[in-house]
Amino acid sequence: MRTRARARVGTLAFLGGLALIAGGCSSGTTATPAATHLEREDFASVSRALTGMASSIGVEVRATKAAWPTIANGLPSPLGARSRGAIQAAQASARSVRLPALFDEVRSASLTRPAAHIAGLARSYQGLAARGWQMIVAAIAARERGSAAARFAHANVALYIESVYDAHFTLAQIGKQLRATYSELGGPAAFGPLLSAAGATDVTARPLTIPVGKPGGRLGAMMVVDYLSALTAVRGPLTRLGIASEAAYDAALAQARQELDQISLPQSVYVAFGRKP
Repeated sequence: MRTRARARVGTLAFLGGLALIAGGCSSGTTATPAATHLEREDFASVSRALTGMASSIGVEVRATKAAWPTIANGLPSPLGARSRGAIQAAQASARSVRLPALFDEVRSASLTRPAAHIAGLARSYQGLAARGWQMIVAAIAARERGSAAARFAHANVALYIESVYDAHFTLAQIGKQLRATYSELGGPAAFGPLLSAAGATDVTARPLTIPVGKPGGRLGAMMVVDYLSALTAVRGPLTRLGIASEAAYDAALAQARQELDQISLPQSVYVAFGRKP
């Protein structure tokens, strides 16, 4: 039984490691208390700025998810009305994502690490998504006009599609970096007082453990859906890069799906919240 449990965890770790293979490393440099305080303040400012972007990012992600099956393996010919509408909606949603002033190159240069890194990731996500969808739409128009640019557009459309993928991989890295930085800078014990200092009342800061697996109840089952959806979404790019074969990835994903029907794995998160007067 113990060996089987280890095998289960190993399968999930294998898939998780593939999905996050391009993740960065954190610094081991010891900071002074004053420097750490400034890093926390900058991190809180960047987190608030990202919260302001959440609505438009959510719209863009949903639109891209709807359009992605159409372009994942290249532009189809002919392009149906439904697919065309999904691509146009994705382009419009990507164009609507606006960066806060804090994230422009000049202002973010004054941020401390790692807030500056997160701001840079947000710029990359926004630029890659907007430019990628813009060029995909332009490639479709050039192909349909039969213009001299059609051949160039056809030859480079894979790069435009890759730009959209890279945008969302970068978006995932923002989430990973936020969580890692929150923990690195002290977690709820450190950020709870910042809420109080900002005027919040009834501040609560504590770690939470969320189950991932159907035995964990409704929340555990919801987490399984998110987890497997993320792993399914990156299957194409990872197998095309040769990181794993299609057969090996599919087998591991199927095994993970079976295992998460039987076990629940704890996922630690940290929360700090308060009431605005």
